[in-house]
Amino acid sequence: MAQWLSERLGQQFVVESRPGAGTNLATEAVVNAPPDGYTLLLVAPANAINASLYEKLSHNFMRDIAPVAASTAFPMSWR
Repeated sequence: MAQWLSERLGQQFVVESRPGAGTNLATEAVVNAPPDGYTLLLVAPANAINASLYEKLSHNFMRDIAPVAASTAFPMSWR
């Protein structure tokens, strides 16, 4: 994805993987990053689960993360 974006937009993209805590570590890093428009978070179903599972996260996922674009679609059993 980073290579494709770099080629398409003519700007370097760097992927920084922050595994652990069910995506909470990566989400926190993005929430706490300077609001310069250069930091993106690839959201997964775990982000929605964590928002409802943990009462005391240091971020509010719905308030602190703004959607930019869809990159994947997850199949749902009801479709």
